[in-house]
Amino acid sequence: MNNIENQRGYKLLSAILSTDRNDASIDIAPSITDIDLFEHMDKPYLTATIIFLDDHGIVQQIDMQGIEKLTLQWEALNKNVLTKDFRVGKIFNSTKGDDRSEVVVIELIEEHAYLSNAINVNKCYVGTPASMVTTIASEHLNKDVQTSDNTFQGNMKVIVPNLTPLKAIKWLQQRATNQDGMPYYAYSLLSDNVLRFKHLGDIITQTPSNKNKPFVYSQASATQIDGNQHYIIESYKYENVENMFSAIQNGFSGARYQFLNASNGFLDKIDFDAKVDVFDNIKDKNYLGKNQDNYNFPVNSKIKDIELNKQKSKTITRISSSSLYNGSGDFKTYGEEQSAGAYKKNIVGHALKHYMTKTPISIAVKGSPFLMDGGNLTVGTVIRIKFFDSNVVVDRSNTDIGIDKKKSGDYMIYACRHSFKIEKYDLNLLCTKIANYTGENL
Repeated sequence: MNNIENQRGYKLLSAILSTDRNDASIDIAPSITDIDLFEHMDKPYLTATIIFLDDHGIVQQIDMQGIEKLTLQWEALNKNVLTKDFRVGKIFNSTKGDDRSEVVVIELIEEHAYLSNAINVNKCYVGTPASMVTTIASEHLNKDVQTSDNTFQGNMKVIVPNLTPLKAIKWLQQRATNQDGMPYYAYSLLSDNVLRFKHLGDIITQTPSNKNKPFVYSQASATQIDGNQHYIIESYKYENVENMFSAIQNGFSGARYQFLNASNGFLDKIDFDAKVDVFDNIKDKNYLGKNQDNYNFPVNSKIKDIELNKQKSKTITRISSSSLYNGSGDFKTYGEEQSAGAYKKNIVGHALKHYMTKTPISIAVKGSPFLMDGGNLTVGTVIRIKFFDSNVVVDRSNTDIGIDKKKSGDYMIYACRHSFKIEKYDLNLLCTKIANYTGENL
């Protein structure tokens, strides 16, 4: 790498644009000025936007139609090389700079997602949700899946109802939890070419990747705070948070669920209490750290003298069936469970996903440390973040005190935007947590 590449923290080795309609294959890396690449816990694929200067008739030469393949390859400072295959989704914009050149913006989608869009799945599968996800990904997309196959739902027999492979995976994901109601996420990463199908418990109990070097937002020195090394948060956004109104409106604080068995007409009634069924449960099962167990829920708040979690803000009825496959393998159908407690696992899973996104924070940081390791350090991992509180009255002679316990703590990285530019490489991390910090220092 040259000095400029060392300063920005990466080198774009190649960007091969090709099509199977002809022999055209062009390395557009020298023409690229910007790459924005997106990872997200709710998407089993990556998306990207690139900007390049076309002064060689690239769009015309390749006859760009919105299906072309683009293979990107980067090198980190430690020589770790990343390779990702995309397809062109569309030309978002094209603007003439002068008579003989234009700036082109194209949107990309990871190749397996583009291929999935052209495949229809209408087939019977048998197994746990995790094993069926693994089978569908391998069979239709030639993708491996890394998973923790301890789904509570056990063996099921389902017919995928005319969905694309990725939509089938998301359909099965909605049904999957572990034994404690922890929901599953299906997602893709920049760091490798393997899909992930993991439950929330596995993710939030990880040790923070920067446990001894937290990200800090401070006006102090960019390299030294409190005598310890830290990563610096260059900017942040903390907006549209703490929307408890939406949680109540959607039945995630307290609700009554009814499951109508279409086979026998029996109605299972289940009362959901967010404090007991979600927060007390995950604390008792040791999913919360000992210094981060202040629930992201307004415990003891009341409406008309009734605790919020005891209020039945909604009655939600769902259709289910039972014993359809008794005698032929004893498989469950897609929506079937054997007890009210089993049905509640799925309710808890959906509520957990809501509360995980109730107080997000978005931070902008330098990107180079996230390419150096060779493994995944972004989406689906845990990082430690530190903010100082806003109280100017407190004695600051001891800088170990005075952290903002609402904003500080261990967060799951929920989404990530990689911004590769000519002059630098930055990350914007959308971080979420289920409980607030309770300790004195990080």
